[in-house]
Amino acid sequence: MLAAGLDDDGGLAEAEARLILEKQTERWWGQANIMLRHANEDAESGELLAYGWNLSHVIADGIWIGAEGSGQAARLGGFGAGFDAAHFAGPAFACELEPSQDSEVEIGLAWLFRLGDEGPRQTARLSVQFSF
Repeated sequence: MLAAGLDDDGGLAEAEARLILEKQTERWWGQANIMLRHANEDAESGELLAYGWNLSHVIADGIWIGAEGSGQAARLGGFGAGFDAAHFAGPAFACELEPSQDSEVEIGLAWLFRLGDEGPRQTARLSVQFSF
């Protein structure tokens, strides 16, 4: 997956290349993401390597609970001394709904706790994906 974001002046604010691996069985659902990012933040820019993962177990038809983690693993260039690696992990919930035979909605929620000393202690992630 490739993505880009522009700032108010039309300049490149961020770019991301992402490799997504996923395996789903009747009982387990695993995902792993490896991301290469370029970002301009607070008059600094740089490149970094980030990751995300999720491992969930089905508890009912279309309902999954498990654990998730994500973070910024390494600075590859730029950002100066202002870059701090950040790692988060915590419980995750997902459900899959089928409004019709040709469509599906996936809703995910995770409450993540920072692993380490600096920065925000907790964060939430909400995702909604539509397939039709």
